[in-house]
Amino acid sequence: MPNHSGISVKNKAQMKKIMLFVAVSIVTTVSAQYTPDPECRPSFRNLSNEQPFEDPEPLSHYKTDEIGIHSFQRPSFENDVIRLLDSVYVWHWDTTLNRWQKYERIMELTYDENNRFISEIWQEFTGSEWINTMRLSYSYDVNGNIVSQLYESWNGNWINNQRSLNSYDNRNNRTSRSIQTWNGNYWTNAFNWIYAYDDNDNLLTELIQTVSDTSWNDIILHTYNYNAYNYNISKLEQKWISGNWENEVLDTFSYESDTILIRQLQQQWLGTNWINSMRYTYSYNENSDWTSRLKETWQNDWTNSQWITRTFDAHNNRIGELIQVWEGTWENDYRNLLAYDNNDNRIEYIIQFWDGETWAYYYKDNRTYDPNHFMITLTATEWAENGIDTVLHDSTHYYFHTLLEIPDHQIPRSDITIYPNPCSGSFNILCDRPVNSIEVYSLSGQKVKRLELYSTGGSIHIEVPHLDPGIYLVKLFSGHALIGVKKVVLTGR
Repeated sequence: MPNHSGISVKNKAQMKKIMLFVAVSIVTTVSAQYTPDPECRPSFRNLSNEQPFEDPEPLSHYKTDEIGIHSFQRPSFENDVIRLLDSVYVWHWDTTLNRWQKYERIMELTYDENNRFISEIWQEFTGSEWINTMRLSYSYDVNGNIVSQLYESWNGNWINNQRSLNSYDNRNNRTSRSIQTWNGNYWTNAFNWIYAYDDNDNLLTELIQTVSDTSWNDIILHTYNYNAYNYNISKLEQKWISGNWENEVLDTFSYESDTILIRQLQQQWLGTNWINSMRYTYSYNENSDWTSRLKETWQNDWTNSQWITRTFDAHNNRIGELIQVWEGTWENDYRNLLAYDNNDNRIEYIIQFWDGETWAYYYKDNRTYDPNHFMITLTATEWAENGIDTVLHDSTHYYFHTLLEIPDHQIPRSDITIYPNPCSGSFNILCDRPVNSIEVYSLSGQKVKRLELYSTGGSIHIEVPHLDPGIYLVKLFSGHALIGVKKVVLTGR
């Protein structure tokens, strides 16, 4: 019988943090600043760890490694409403008192003039009062990239704990990241990453260093290669041993039509040659979503290990994921079930493990949304190993203030497209109706540009080199009639 302990996130406190952070990632998509993000490179395809809390997708290599709200910030440009998060409150269900009890909150979220997070405070409830636990602060360069993140702990006063420092090239690729810890008097180095890229902004090398005495020592080197379509075809991991780089692990990726990942092969270095270790094989549906993944391990021959099958609804939302393990035959291990509302907002997520006879609960959350599709509550339940007794109930509420709202009925619909978006210094507007004037506004409501013109329809080029990075509203008029409003994101040069 399969052992459901294969689910990788077992620490309950860690799970609570993970789910809160993931939830915050969703609600903070309303933040009004687009940050060029070197951590989301669609050109790089790799595999994430097998965790039920992450899609086992071919993902970009970089994953968010900052902590706090900002690390989950992913702006949305689809809604005609921009809101900023004010606070997050978490309650736990007290089984003794049979009621919800205050547990944790995120308060005092502050933003800069471009509506980027600059600080947030985490607090826990003692039963009688809120006490500070940590404060996170951020700073940015002119292009909106995070250059520093400071983590402070509370001991009657805010005390330095850890900070990360980043640098970027002129294409907004992160070129270095260092982690430092506070020893009570000054900052000391802990870890360092150095990145190099090709002309297509693909990551070529990632050097990881640790500190010894006062100097950086190399420990791990990752080297990447790509095909003509900028898809990763290999990743080599080496370790620095006795003054030389020694091979450790080699991953190679095979594609169908150069862009659809169908196989990943992992090999281990045995001193003189590579030997097979494991491989993954994918199949896809007509929407290019992978629907099955076979994992095999090498034991003088390829042997089945794990089989994942996925199902999707008519809107291409993933609604089911079954994970099975090989024990002579395929045996159930665990499964993920998802449900959505009519607006494709995810409203339920369930993780169940197979106890040998039936599906037993491990985790469940439910979400609610406001009319503009912002998540406002998340209620989660976790079960004990027996799948019967509950060990934790969380209820999380998100509070916003509206920065900008443009009701749909106030804007006549029109085929209007802005491209490129995000952009740097200039953009084009494609409109199928006559346009007589264009106005550009900052999110504070200040008119920063007005252009008089006569266009019967087609493409209009707009130059805005003087504007700071941020989100702006572009209003189009035909005569005195407002025919459309679009958001444009300026990232800087």
